[in-house]
Amino acid sequence: MAHDPTPASRRREATDPHVLKRSTDRESARAKERLAKLNTNRGHQQPRRNLAAGVGEIRATLRDRWAEVISNGFSFHDILAGLTVATVAIPLNVALALAAGLPAAAGLIAGAIGGIVAAAFGGSNYQVSGPAAALNVMVFGIVTQFGPGGAMAAALVCGVVSILLAVLGLGKFSNLLPKVVLAGFTTGVGLKLLDQQVPILLGSDLALWHILTQFWEMQWLREVEWLAVVCGMLVAWITVGLAHLKSFPSALLGIIIATFVAYELDWNIAKVGAVDLQDLSFAVPVLAEGTTWMNLVIAAVPLALLSGAESLISAKAVDEMSGGKSGYASNAELFGQGVGNLAAGMFGGMPLAGVVVRSSVNQEAGARTRMAAIHHGGFIALAAYLFGHSLSVIPISALAGLLVVIAWRLIKIKYFIDALRTNRFHAVAFLAAAVGTVLGNLMTGLVVGTVLVYLDGWLANRKRSKAAKDAPILRPSPTIRAVVSPAGTPENPEYVPLNEQAVWSRHVRTRPRIHPTAYVHPTASVIGWVEIGREVNVAADTSVRADEGAPFYIGDRSNVQDGVVLHALKDKWVMVGGRRWAIWIGPDCSLAHQALVHGPSMIGARTFIGFKAIVHDSIVGEGCFIGHSALVVGVEIPPHKRVPSGWVVDSPAKVAELPDVEDAHAHFNEDVVQVNRGLVVAYARQAEQEELPPPGTTAARRTSYPHAIKPL
Repeated sequence: MAHDPTPASRRREATDPHVLKRSTDRESARAKERLAKLNTNRGHQQPRRNLAAGVGEIRATLRDRWAEVISNGFSFHDILAGLTVATVAIPLNVALALAAGLPAAAGLIAGAIGGIVAAAFGGSNYQVSGPAAALNVMVFGIVTQFGPGGAMAAALVCGVVSILLAVLGLGKFSNLLPKVVLAGFTTGVGLKLLDQQVPILLGSDLALWHILTQFWEMQWLREVEWLAVVCGMLVAWITVGLAHLKSFPSALLGIIIATFVAYELDWNIAKVGAVDLQDLSFAVPVLAEGTTWMNLVIAAVPLALLSGAESLISAKAVDEMSGGKSGYASNAELFGQGVGNLAAGMFGGMPLAGVVVRSSVNQEAGARTRMAAIHHGGFIALAAYLFGHSLSVIPISALAGLLVVIAWRLIKIKYFIDALRTNRFHAVAFLAAAVGTVLGNLMTGLVVGTVLVYLDGWLANRKRSKAAKDAPILRPSPTIRAVVSPAGTPENPEYVPLNEQAVWSRHVRTRPRIHPTAYVHPTASVIGWVEIGREVNVAADTSVRADEGAPFYIGDRSNVQDGVVLHALKDKWVMVGGRRWAIWIGPDCSLAHQALVHGPSMIGARTFIGFKAIVHDSIVGEGCFIGHSALVVGVEIPPHKRVPSGWVVDSPAKVAELPDVEDAHAHFNEDVVQVNRGLVVAYARQAEQEELPPPGTTAARRTSYPHAIKPL
């Protein structure tokens, strides 16, 4: 019979040190065993979870976006936007196809079939896809080596690579390419396009370099076809002259006029040629003799990576233009571009990508859902099917005039000059990307430029660390707190110049502009040129001080909680909407208790900054989440990134490590914004009852501050 211990014996065992030790050892062994199993399971499951992350985002994005389309029903705005974009895209698709050495039909198929499929499966409501000028240099190289079938095969490779990247959830790494390298790449593309299209515009077989080296000898003028020049310059003049009309198809109008003039006057210049989509059918690409699919895949993988990067950059840019309404999701967008490239390649189209010009026109034309981009593809197919003969008589020089304008816009000379003044490493990185693109060594140029930018960041961090290490010791012994001059002042005081005193005096005397629906607590301090939007809540004991650096902007429905400090350095700004701001905070932002935002800084819309977090000299994209006590200094954080609590983010390398924001973080900020909007109403009502300062005022009315704050 088993021994049944009595309560007294159990109490003795519980106090026996030997029994307690054995029990503790057993529990410790069990805990270690459970931890080992947990770590082993995590090690086996991690790749599967990463794979599921991409698939889950794609599935959720498509489900949610198509649910929006169904709930919105028929939209005349989408049809009108699709028609507007199609009028812009048709001449571009034809021109880019011809510039790549392909028939016009290849560009129209890519814009029609590829554009429809990419819009249906993509991750942005406003993204419009089709042939892209940034890809054209590489497409031309592939066509030269593998023949026209190589472009179709390259589209298939682009599709497979993009889908693979999307499924693996690698869309978030698109932010690793520095902006200065991207600017160098687009500059190289622009220069390459000029090299291709200027001779076509002149109707000459002479290379652009030959024309430039013998410019003053004037012999090249004998090779110019002046009727071709008239057509091209007419298109360029109309395109540039009407550029301020964002949604107006100025390029299409210019090409129609040039085509009409050349056709009616029977000018003998080169035309586009036959455009026939009536026999459109599925076909396997055929490569040129002496080439292999393996060589084609090797040549097309860089094009695929570039296509994905171009699409993600375009989608993010349009998402920012729309105020975050496009529903942008990186992995879903890569998936849509992959499926679109597969569809285009199977039917004889060229590689495609999301294009920022067409996408921005789509958004500005009033698109509501992704149906606008789908309509755009349908209108292209309809125009090519019904009006193919009219397209065939377009002068090639007219399309060259359009591409010359586009090439000039791609060249970022000002970006290079600014980099040359501020950071020589960035200037060399710009040149590396541009020269590599022009000389046909694209990936080498991009890799060298990217390495230089990250090397510059590493050297800057090392220099800061060394400066901190070599800093003077202010507490040389336990009994001495610090060493100062006997008088408590530096030996060579530097007096503030009178002109700076005048500037700061003007800043201090400027009255803040506070919307009547905003509320500023009586104990808050708002000084200088500060603009506060609708329903903003500025809580107790905050310091919004635009005296040294100015102006400040706090967007609609944002909240500045207790103890937050906003201040900025002199003569340092961020450019937002064409205006200079020392601090710019977008709408629906939350600045939690005792956070510090020190300008020049920009905080994007719907961003949360946690307790005691610090943001200085930085750009924070929209939808970000800055954790508690985090430090963000001298960096640009892309949209929808999370800075975990306590992290120090002070270099591009650390920015690249940031995880994406999860839904819980976004919902948390939404809840905080809604609570503070309610507090604004509650404080306003309480102010009416207790005769506190009403919304749009501060304690400045009760103090001796000479210029009291008045509402807008």
